[in-house]
Amino acid sequence: MQNTNIVNLLKTFSKKELNEFEAYIKSPIQIRKRDVTSYLKAIKKFYPEFSSPQFKDEKIYQSIFPGKKFDKARYTLAAYHLFDAACDFLIVLNSRENEIEGSFSLMEQFLKRGMTNSFEKLAKKLDKELIPEKLSLDSYFYLRFKYEDLLMKYHSENHNYDSIKKYYDYKTNSSAGLFLLKSLRAMMNNYIFEKSYNSEENILLFEKVVNATDLDSIFSRTDNEPYLKILLTDYYLYKAIYDDGKEDRAEKAEEYFFKNMDLYSREEKVIIFRELFNLYIKKSRETSDPEKLKFYDQKHFDLTKKLVENDLSYSRKDKYMRFVLFRNIVLTALDVKEFNWAEKFINEHSDKLKPSLKNSMMNFSLAELEFRKGNFEKSLEYLSQVKYDSFIFKRDVKLLLLNLYYELEFTEQAYFALDNTRRYLKTTSDITEEEKIMDYNFLNYYKKLLKQREIPDEAEIQVCINEIKKIRNDIETPDWLIEKFEKLLTGDIKTVD
Repeated sequence: MQNTNIVNLLKTFSKKELNEFEAYIKSPIQIRKRDVTSYLKAIKKFYPEFSSPQFKDEKIYQSIFPGKKFDKARYTLAAYHLFDAACDFLIVLNSRENEIEGSFSLMEQFLKRGMTNSFEKLAKKLDKELIPEKLSLDSYFYLRFKYEDLLMKYHSENHNYDSIKKYYDYKTNSSAGLFLLKSLRAMMNNYIFEKSYNSEENILLFEKVVNATDLDSIFSRTDNEPYLKILLTDYYLYKAIYDDGKEDRAEKAEEYFFKNMDLYSREEKVIIFRELFNLYIKKSRETSDPEKLKFYDQKHFDLTKKLVENDLSYSRKDKYMRFVLFRNIVLTALDVKEFNWAEKFINEHSDKLKPSLKNSMMNFSLAELEFRKGNFEKSLEYLSQVKYDSFIFKRDVKLLLLNLYYELEFTEQAYFALDNTRRYLKTTSDITEEEKIMDYNFLNYYKKLLKQREIPDEAEIQVCINEIKKIRNDIETPDWLIEKFEKLLTGDIKTVD
């Protein structure tokens, strides 16, 4: 029972949604279609975990069909009907939440039934809602196109030829705006996929169209083009990702975004923040200059602070903050040694995480914090409480564990964890090829580090330091490895007998 579709679905419901669902299935129309009220009543008491020892098929069956002998087929059919009702409810819930799509449907009905005044009133009302300050840009361009297409049909039926041409032009501009937005973001995403996943490209048509489009010319003047003005941040982001040799592209994207934040909806602000993060992560990974690395790490953190200060760590559509974003915010602060800020963020924002991930994310974050502060035993204590079912946690925990075993001089455990991590990398498909290369390189020098601590060889240690510096962009935590090797050189660490 615990792993059935209906239970897994109900686990995702909020209390409010569960109560609304109960009211929904009690409506006369739903009861005539299928009466599933007794089934929901029987299992609702076990919400939200549905994991009580009393939560057994036979007991639930007796609550639904008192005095009847357990019939697996009948019980399964009842579960199916409840799941079917829950799916219908989600459709209703979605249409209720998406008023704009509902308005479009109503406008189409008014147009079909010749209700001119009702159509025009709803069109005027909807026009005020379809603005970039209230929608993500892809929704904005798409919905404006849909709206203008409906207005064009309306004026066509009423033979208003001037208005037909006007809304045709509007529709064409909306289509062009959507094409530019999707193209800019597709090119950025394609670059990331290509670099991170070594994926094969299958976008020949798209590439031909984009290569034939002079984006620089299009965005050379944006003063009198409102659509281009709101796309300018994406244009600079695209230029910065492909890095045409001009270092100011990233700064321009950031500067323009913050200068014109009022042009964008909350939803769009969240999206652009994420794109800016990806940009600075890319630049940090690609530079071999320590000073530039510090600069990009600091820029990344400054951006992170603005994200949190503007309460944009998750969109209105997201029920919870994405745990990957939470993790990245913490690690970004720790990279620039903002320990107090990181601790404050962990304590004040962990309640925004999905409950099933909250404790593990908090413990992992605190483990990283204590590790960076040099409190290795405390870090290990926190790390031992992480349930790393997610692939993100598996990789993170394994790498941090290796660092801790070395710092705590748990040599036997370090070698065991080393072998265990190699096996994980060979079998997992949950991380990118780029990450695997970085991890394998780390494991290679980690093993050498362990051996050098046992029997130090000054010349070999120096070779390792020089090699790590050469591949610092292709190895995990290069600075930590270099620091440990250098301590062996200076004798600032105990060797293992």
